[in-house]
Amino acid sequence: MMPRKLLSRTLLAATALTAVVGLYGGLLRFGVPLPDLPPAVDLHGLVMMQGVFGTLVPLERAVALKTSIWFAAPILSGLGTFLLLAGLPVGFLLLVLSAAVFVAMSARVVQLQPTAFNLALLLAAAALLSGTALLPRTGDPLLSMPFWLAFLVLTVSGERLELSRFTGVSRNSSALFMLISTALLIGALPWIRDVDSGMTMALALLAMAGWLAKNDIARRRVRAGGQVGFMAAAILCGQFWLAVAGVAMIAQIKFPEMLDVVIHAVGIGFALSMIMGHALIILPAVGGLRLTYRPLMYWALAFLQLSVAARALFDLLAPDLRWTAGSLSLIALLMFGVLGALRPHSSKSAMPGPNDTHSLGADTTSSGRIRPL
Repeated sequence: MMPRKLLSRTLLAATALTAVVGLYGGLLRFGVPLPDLPPAVDLHGLVMMQGVFGTLVPLERAVALKTSIWFAAPILSGLGTFLLLAGLPVGFLLLVLSAAVFVAMSARVVQLQPTAFNLALLLAAAALLSGTALLPRTGDPLLSMPFWLAFLVLTVSGERLELSRFTGVSRNSSALFMLISTALLIGALPWIRDVDSGMTMALALLAMAGWLAKNDIARRRVRAGGQVGFMAAAILCGQFWLAVAGVAMIAQIKFPEMLDVVIHAVGIGFALSMIMGHALIILPAVGGLRLTYRPLMYWALAFLQLSVAARALFDLLAPDLRWTAGSLSLIALLMFGVLGALRPHSSKSAMPGPNDTHSLGADTTSSGRIRPL
């Protein structure tokens, strides 16, 4: 096997390419006149949920565990995604195997460190496996979507629970978090029979947004300035969209067009905001890639928020214009990547300041390992 750092960088590059293909497929779905790529259109949801997030999160976990066998999860996910995009159905099998390895990896973490946040991350892995394994049987990504959304919410929220140790979260708060997490996963089950259901999951999304708003250290650091302030702002944006998703899920019971708002409020507004906020720490930790914070990154974050808001507005008022929201998302991610890749003016600006470390609890876990999101 190639060296772990090279392997990690290769998988990160593949994930970035997959994200671009996924967003490109989203634009094609709206009829934007671009060169045709049918698999990207048909597999848009799967590519974004399993191909991007289902590769990135297991990759970070494998790097943290420092055990080569667990790299099978991101490798299988990346390979399976590319096989499906090439029109080879065997890719589905690799994706299911990837998610199964991810569950085993998460169970191993719980065995090593039996904590509430690691249990939440195990539930997240189980949600990913459920959604991905369901798709080949049903052929309908919509039935897998609630499990994929639960995977994103439980992963990000579980990480924030761990980092909330800096604020001294009580046992009762941790117990409430686990109750919400369980309700979120259970709430995904009725969708298999009735897509119009969703009240349990909606209330769980709202409850999770409220829990994070109360307990997350980000709200205390948003005015800190610099990289810390940027990270906090991105985290708070994500929490806002999680609450929007909860409200939209209640509304979609009577207004089906709101379901698209739910999906993109979680997948773009919540998850990508969180990733953008922590990429300056994740990428150096996972792949040894140095990204430099720049104040202009706030523009990238703003474009991302605007894209989700536009998506929600156009879903309701002008469906033919939804492609513009997808374009804004792609611009936001490209802008952030370019800004982060630019070389710093000096070595001093390339390094985080003394107050950046641990200020959001976003760099290391209680075991000294780097966590994503």
